[in-house]
Amino acid sequence: MIGFMLALNLIPLTNASAQQVVPSEPFVHTPVKWGDKAGEAEFHIVGDSALITLRVSADEVLLVRRIENPSDALAVLADERLSFSWPALLTWAGSDLVVLRDKVLLRAKAAADIGLPNADLRGQTEENSGALQAAKLQYARVLNQSGRRKDAVTMLTQQIQSTPTTLDGQYDRMVLNIRLVSILFEDGDFAEVLNILHQHIKDDKTPPDARINYQVTLSQYLARSGNYNLALETITKSLDDFLKINPQDIISIKLPGSEAQFSWIQACALHGVGREKEAKAIVDSLNPALFSAENAAQIRQARLNALLCMKDTKQLGIDFATMILTEPPASGLFQLLQPDNRAFLPERAVLRMAVKDPLFLKAASGHVRFLGGSLSSAVKEWRNNQ
Repeated sequence: MIGFMLALNLIPLTNASAQQVVPSEPFVHTPVKWGDKAGEAEFHIVGDSALITLRVSADEVLLVRRIENPSDALAVLADERLSFSWPALLTWAGSDLVVLRDKVLLRAKAAADIGLPNADLRGQTEENSGALQAAKLQYARVLNQSGRRKDAVTMLTQQIQSTPTTLDGQYDRMVLNIRLVSILFEDGDFAEVLNILHQHIKDDKTPPDARINYQVTLSQYLARSGNYNLALETITKSLDDFLKINPQDIISIKLPGSEAQFSWIQACALHGVGREKEAKAIVDSLNPALFSAENAAQIRQARLNALLCMKDTKQLGIDFATMILTEPPASGLFQLLQPDNRAFLPERAVLRMAVKDPLFLKAASGHVRFLGGSLSSAVKEWRNNQ
């Protein structure tokens, strides 16, 4: 029996969620109206976390954003509508977010040592992994986002080497390897990315569905780095292999939006080899309005991935302008819109052009704050500050 899990996320977006929370005293607050919601926006410190909430009535408080790490803080600090909370947030997290960064590092290390992740799981890979695996993945992510990339690579490499080569172990190794190559790619070590992925694609012991994951991962890095012909060949083979798998022979664990990952990589590769009409048709099909609410976020993400990879700055600007007008406060989109947050320099250049589009700038007025100064290192996730 083979398990299948396919999920590649290039641009993570976190939307606000609603739930009951208990307010703390004292706290800063201000009256606001967001979409169809109106009430009192409040900033609370609760233990090791902080919260942005919306008090709709005396009996109803909605959670806007839980601030557990620097990424959460940046999303709040980049949203003009939450400016009332900025002084209190920076006092708590540090003017450069280093205080919050170091707290998160300590929590993540303790969780990895114990083998139980803390509440700050991010992304489908961490959320769908077992406790021990999730804790290791979480720690690697936090190390990477804190500027300690060499430590993240060392930890993941050691974990991969100690993971059994049994069938179950092959899936654990796959997830760890995919996290590892994502960090190596950001650091510009493309040769090692290719080496690791080709090694496992060619290995006879790699289960068929795990091999597909490696192939799709390879194809996205080929496309993003401009190797369009090979990317198209690899993603086409991956899709063929995916369609040949007999569902009766496997335990299918298909994460939401898995098929959309094939689509955005195909779109980028097709565009890169000059097949623009086919690429545009795929991008047009990645319209969240055409999908259920359950899958809309994954489809939107895949569409943005495609446009970023295709370097379509004009359409990205249009999409951003449309999204920002209805975006929930402190969404991950606000962090995404900070060009320096991208480690891969070609993508950073694309974002810089997209956010200069006049249509976007008009929509962003009063919504988006571009971060710099003492927050520059945090926006860059402390790259080159090891």
